[in-house]
Amino acid sequence: MIWGSGIAFTVIPSDRHLHLKNLAKTMDDRRVEPVSLKDVQPLTRYLRGGVTALAAKRNYPVYLAAIATQSVNPAITPGLLHR
Repeated sequence: MIWGSGIAFTVIPSDRHLHLKNLAKTMDDRRVEPVSLKDVQPLTRYLRGGVTALAAKRNYPVYLAAIATQSVNPAITPGLLHR
């Protein structure tokens, strides 16, 4: 996500939708937007589809949906490192 102060990761369950206005309010900003697909690899050093927020190579803030913490056995992808 891109917002006024920079880049951040968001983590939500795969069966949920990300509400950008609610996220912006949580981040104390007026607006947030997804990073364009062409910028994913340069920003994260991961290939598209292999980005992981919980073990990222860059130190970006992570916003974890409260519902994601309620799962008994969450499945988290480790991502794919591009070399």
